[in-house]
Amino acid sequence: MAHLLAAADVGGTFIDIVLANPVSGETRISKVLHRKGRQGEDIFAALRSLAGEMGATLSDIQSLVVGTTVVTNALLEGQLARTAVLTTEGFRDVLEIARMTRPSSYDLHKRRAPVVSPRNLRFDIPERLDHTGEVLKPLDIEAVDRVVETLRAENVEAVAVSFLYSYVDAAHEKAARERLESLGVPVSISSEVLPVFREYERTAATALNAASIPVMSRFLDGLKQVNDGGIAKTYIMGSAGGCLTFEEAGRFPIKCAMSGPAGGVVGTRELALEHGFKSVLTLDVGGTSSDLA
Repeated sequence: MAHLLAAADVGGTFIDIVLANPVSGETRISKVLHRKGRQGEDIFAALRSLAGEMGATLSDIQSLVVGTTVVTNALLEGQLARTAVLTTEGFRDVLEIARMTRPSSYDLHKRRAPVVSPRNLRFDIPERLDHTGEVLKPLDIEAVDRVVETLRAENVEAVAVSFLYSYVDAAHEKAARERLESLGVPVSISSEVLPVFREYERTAATALNAASIPVMSRFLDGLKQVNDGGIAKTYIMGSAGGCLTFEEAGRFPIKCAMSGPAGGVVGTRELALEHGFKSVLTLDVGGTSSDLA
């Protein structure tokens, strides 16, 4: 039996499973309800059934790629972890200020959507690097320790750290993370999540990543049976169309924010190239959102 390739698309309502023989072109498809916390069990059962129809077994499946809208839906519905943000002194409100882009600059009644971390859970820490990574002000580790005690009382579920110019030198962020780990909650640092200049984009991505970790962790726990059940390699689809390991997806769930739609877009691109189409529009209508590319 040739090695089989499998894919699963886990949406808010249904899970679609495809099993294909890349040599013969034979394909089998299954659709099951998404039972949260039991998605691994259901994918496993569907793949066993599909493999049987093709005269194969689970051990013949070479790899499984799982796309999911779990992070997408959590972002859209605001079902994120209670998240704190630590940033450089003077930049506490970078998430609110953003890029100064406003829907209407003169509408006194306009209200913007709330940011991922409320102001009482955002803290500025004395520390400062310049654009070359030179230390202008050492990290105030005692200030970090005071914030740790505050966060313990606030029962936060995740923490993001985004210091100015940390993409040049991550030492201050890593030192802060060491102190924050005593809280026993996920801690994301911007130098690992999105190590680029422009503090708003970096801080927003890091805060959203931290807030999504508990959501993705629960999802991956539900996939444990698939990952441990004999299928050679299991991956999570990333937003860019590539694949992440379970460990990578668990640490950087923001990279899976468009995991669900990404597979269809990549597949459509290949189909368009094969037929000579230069301009293609895709539409993926799910139970929670509609995605266009």
